[in-house]
Amino acid sequence: MKFAAYQGEYRQESNLDVSLRTFGDLYDFWFAQYKNTVRGSSYYVIKKGLDKNVYPYLKNKQLKSITLIDCQNLINKLLKTNPGNYVVLSTYTKKILQYAVTLKLIPENPMNNVIKPRKKETYSSNNYYSKEELKTFLAYSKKEKFHVYVLFRLLAYSGMRIGELLALKVSDIDFDASQISITKTISSDTDSRFELHKPKTTTGNRIISVDPDTINLVLTLTKDKKRMILFLGSMVVPNLILLEQLHYGKIKL
Repeated sequence: MKFAAYQGEYRQESNLDVSLRTFGDLYDFWFAQYKNTVRGSSYYVIKKGLDKNVYPYLKNKQLKSITLIDCQNLINKLLKTNPGNYVVLSTYTKKILQYAVTLKLIPENPMNNVIKPRKKETYSSNNYYSKEELKTFLAYSKKEKFHVYVLFRLLAYSGMRIGELLALKVSDIDFDASQISITKTISSDTDSRFELHKPKTTTGNRIISVDPDTINLVLTLTKDKKRMILFLGSMVVPNLILLEQLHYGKIKL
């Protein structure tokens, strides 16, 4: 009875209770707020993961009826079906339910006391090329389109991230000094359109020295203007951004 009265108190204090009854209702409302706090690419990745792994399991459940057992079963399920991401998925599920507490829709978060199983240690091969493998890969890419070869060589020899490389403008490159200024990055939003951003941290702004052979390849590419115009969504970005002919729709940043 005390718990029922407590729930009644929460219903009276919340003006959102009528529209936010199920986890699915809360889920949509929470993501509408979350979208305004992060980059489009971060929103897309988190929502895609929860859409597939969490939303179907909880969407139709009444918020007030979600129990610790429901949450524990979800955690156990995630560990089996998505062991690599279950910590992130459970963390965001907890955040969403905590928002229900903040909105006074439920008195406490049922995710608070779940037991998180210990993740089994797995051993996998190194996810990077050896020096010889890199040489072989670049040799094959050289047989493909020229700008594709330049992209992979520049990634390999500079240490740039793919988003930083695709955001480069010709004005970012000092061909005489063989240096590249990194001042921005490119990412995809929730509609798979591309956006330019500053690096997330101040250390992301930096100057990279590149070997003369690689810089000369980039210089050769810049002289072919047909390859130098990048469409970013429906907007033509001025200043001749590099490497236009990559299939952007097929690249996930």
